[in-house]
Parts: sequence; structure tokens; C-alpha cells
Amino acid sequence: MSWQTLSLHFKQQYDGAYRYLDRCGEFMLAAVDKMDFLPGDTKPTGAKLEIPERGLSATVDTFELVAVQEMPGADHEFFLKTCLGLVELVNEQFQPRRVIRNGFACKSYWPITNADTVLATSLTFGGNAHAELGK
Repeated sequence: MSWQTLSLHFKQQYDGAYRYLDRCGEFMLAAVDKMDFLPGDTKPTGAKLEIPERGLSATVDTFELVAVQEMPGADHEFFLKTCLGLVELVNEQFQPRRVIRNGFACKSYWPITNADTVLATSLTFGGNAHAELGK
């Protein structure tokens, strides 16, 4: 067994994207037409989009763009291309003054079939920290 990807995460925080209030509908239409997203909630405080068959969801507002893909399998290329496409739409539609932060994260899991193996394996993670803490 080996580590498998549970979820992929992307977050971009920006400043001065006040055009969100005027251009959110245009952003959503472009995401639906160009990237096969399905529209979710649209509110003045933020909009949600998703591609359910890929386990991908995205939210956008005046401060940040967040994308998450659950159980992506081995194909991480799709997630990266989608994030780049969403960032391009944010730049085109909202024209933020500057990007403050970009970040990717990955959550992984190690599938184990029985409880005894899980307990034994959990003692080997992190070296001997648990033994030192016990002293």
C-alpha cells in the first residue's frame, strides 16, 4: 500500500477585486461555457461552482478564489488546468489590483484494511516522538 490523494486544494487571495459585484454573472457564465462548471449559489458575498462528476468545487468572492477536488485519483493535471483557467477568469472579469497569496495543498491517506494493522502502523509515524513524550 502507499499514500493516495484524498483531496487537492488551491487558494488565491487578492486585493481590489471590487468588480466582482458587477461581473460575477459574467465570471459564472464563462466558467459554465468554457470549463463545464455547473452554477451553484450566487450571492453578493460569493458564488459557488462545481463539476460534480470530477468532485471539483470552486468559490469566488471579492477577496479570494478557492478550488477543491475530492478523490482526484492519479490525474492531477485536470485540477491544475482548471485552477489556471479560474485564475484567468478572475483576472479578466474582476481585475484585482494585486495577488496577495497563491497556495496549493494536498491531503493524502493510506488505505489499511484492518484495525490491528492501523494501530501498529500509527505507532511508526513521526519517528520516536511518542516514546519521548511518554517519558
